[in-house]
Amino acid sequence: MVVQVVREKVFQMMHQELPYAIKLQHTLTRILADNSVRLEYDVLVPHEGARGMLVGSNGRIIGMIGIAARRELEHLWRMRVHLFLQVSVKN
Repeated sequence: MVVQVVREKVFQMMHQELPYAIKLQHTLTRILADNSVRLEYDVLVPHEGARGMLVGSNGRIIGMIGIAARRELEHLWRMRVHLFLQVSVKN
């Protein structure tokens, strides 16, 4: 479900430029003491140019994607979500 939500937000923010080229790799899920969940994902892109487009100036684009995805997940799960997205070039 997380992958679908993040992909949808990438699609919306990137205006169909990049979503089909990315892969999401789950790295961590942890339930925290306050009953919130911490999710960490690597967003893998095919080349450095794609990384720059997805990250944006000062991380603005990936930040907006993460915020939108986190809000939707919180709404769906009715719990606090801490979503961390790390953009990397896949080898």
